[in-house]
Amino acid sequence: AIGGLLAQGLAPFEAAQAGVFLHGLAGEAFRAERGEAGLLASELTDYLPGIQRDLRAGRTSGWGRVVEWRELPA
Repeated sequence: AIGGLLAQGLAPFEAAQAGVFLHGLAGEAFRAERGEAGLLASELTDYLPGIQRDLRAGRTSGWGRVVEWRELPA
């Protein structure tokens, strides 16, 4: 996921942040659909395109504990 985001032009740190976020959402989607047992990392890639489409469209409901990004005070 991170490599794909880098290829799309994201800076390395932002690609890492987004990749970890997307990976977590894919894990939550897998668990909701198939349960907690038997997950292979390669199966998460099936969920990434739909998650990215939903994010771009502003759809985030039903994803468990998705939090809003906020800058931390200095």
